[in-house]
Amino acid sequence: MEAESEQEAARTVAEAASASWKRKFPSSKVDDCTVVCLFLQDKQHPSSLAPET
Repeated sequence: MEAESEQEAARTVAEAASASWKRKFPSSKVDDCTVVCLFLQDKQHPSSLAPET
Protein backbone atom coordinates (compact mmCIF):
# COMPACT_ATOMS: atom_id res chain seq x y z
CA MET A 1 0.00 0.00 0.00
CA GLU A 2 1.33 3.42 -0.92
CA ALA A 3 0.01 6.72 0.38
CA GLU A 4 -0.77 9.44 -2.13
CA SER A 5 0.30 12.24 0.22
CA GLU A 6 2.25 12.84 3.42
CA GLN A 7 -0.98 13.70 5.18
CA GLU A 8 -2.56 10.39 4.17
CA ALA A 9 0.57 8.51 5.25
CA ALA A 10 0.62 10.26 8.63
CA ARG A 11 -3.07 9.54 9.19
CA THR A 12 -2.56 5.86 8.31
CA VAL A 13 0.35 5.54 10.75
CA ALA A 14 -1.60 7.30 13.51
CA GLU A 15 -4.66 5.08 12.97
CA ALA A 16 -2.58 1.89 12.96
CA ALA A 17 -0.72 3.02 16.08
CA SER A 18 -3.95 3.86 17.87
CA ALA A 19 -5.48 0.48 17.00
CA SER A 20 -2.34 -1.28 18.21
CA TRP A 21 -2.41 0.70 21.48
CA LYS A 22 -6.07 -0.20 22.07
CA ARG A 23 -5.28 -3.90 21.61
CA LYS A 24 -2.26 -3.81 23.95
CA PHE A 25 -3.69 -1.47 26.58
CA PRO A 26 -7.51 -1.68 26.39
CA SER A 27 -8.09 0.10 29.70
CA SER A 28 -5.62 2.95 29.08
CA LYS A 29 -6.41 6.31 27.52
CA VAL A 30 -4.85 6.83 24.11
CA ASP A 31 -2.07 9.43 24.07
CA ASP A 32 -1.35 10.22 20.41
CA CYS A 33 2.35 11.03 20.78
CA THR A 34 3.08 8.03 22.99
CA VAL A 35 1.11 5.73 20.71
CA VAL A 36 3.03 6.72 17.61
CA CYS A 37 6.40 6.50 19.37
CA LEU A 38 5.68 3.01 20.71
CA PHE A 39 4.25 1.88 17.37
CA LEU A 40 7.29 3.06 15.43
CA GLN A 41 9.66 1.62 18.04
CA ASP A 42 8.01 -1.80 17.61
CA LYS A 43 8.40 -1.55 13.83
CA GLN A 44 12.17 -1.03 13.83
CA HIS A 45 14.07 -3.72 11.99
CA PRO A 46 16.76 -5.48 14.05
CA SER A 47 19.18 -5.04 11.13
CA SER A 48 18.87 -1.25 11.47
CA LEU A 49 20.43 -1.42 14.91
CA ALA A 50 24.14 -1.70 14.23
CA PRO A 51 26.14 -3.44 16.97
CA GLU A 52 28.63 -1.28 18.82
CA THR A 53 32.27 -1.96 18.05
